[in-house]
Amino acid sequence: MKLTRTMQDELLSHARSEAPQEACGVLLAKLGEREPHVWLPMLNAAISSMFFEFDPEELVALHRQMDIRGEEIIGVWHSHVATPAEPSGVDARCMAPGLTHVIVSLLDDTVRAWTIKDNTISEEEVLVE
Repeated sequence: MKLTRTMQDELLSHARSEAPQEACGVLLAKLGEREPHVWLPMLNAAISSMFFEFDPEELVALHRQMDIRGEEIIGVWHSHVATPAEPSGVDARCMAPGLTHVIVSLLDDTVRAWTIKDNTISEEEVLVE
């Protein structure tokens, strides 16, 4: 996963602004591309410091806009307020194959990425340019 330095800094800043709740959102790319060109914050409908949940209506509206702009979701991101940037048990159960799952940790200001395939979670390198 390639992120610009600005993207990484903005993710961390947004996560701090949402604390003590988990922040969440999506990473978008142009259709057919695998690198995000933008990150978007989404409402954490769970209003929780332990997990996140996208608001279904907001997600439907986002998909309509993505269709118009020729974009697709290539990843989701969320923050951990007081734990490392590693998937929790809840995260592991909710991970979607085919998407990169970026976790932003406020514990140590790290950004790490994870994927799941055949029930195996693997870390994906995050390259910051």
